[in-house]
Amino acid sequence: MGCLYVIEGATLGGQMITRHVRTNIDITPTTGGSFFEGYAADTGKMWQAMRQLLVSGAIDPQTESAMVVSAITTFASLRGWCALANTCAKNLTENHREADQRA
Repeated sequence: MGCLYVIEGATLGGQMITRHVRTNIDITPTTGGSFFEGYAADTGKMWQAMRQLLVSGAIDPQTESAMVVSAITTFASLRGWCALANTCAKNLTENHREADQRA
């Protein structure tokens, strides 16, 4: 349930990203930004349903603790994946730069 909290919570962030890219670079859900839109107009309703599920699932302190540990572990995994992707992107950029200099 903690993992689900993290993933579903990302849909709220997606709403903020959707507004930002629409305002600043004119990308909408129909012009390439649909990934960030999540549940669109239903995002708030879906988040409330998720909150209800979390509350009903936290039946005792041990279960609640396991949910928290799962969420923390999921956040740590996401951070690691992003760091790895950033390292890969830097390496690709550096490799392309070196190839361009040799050409």
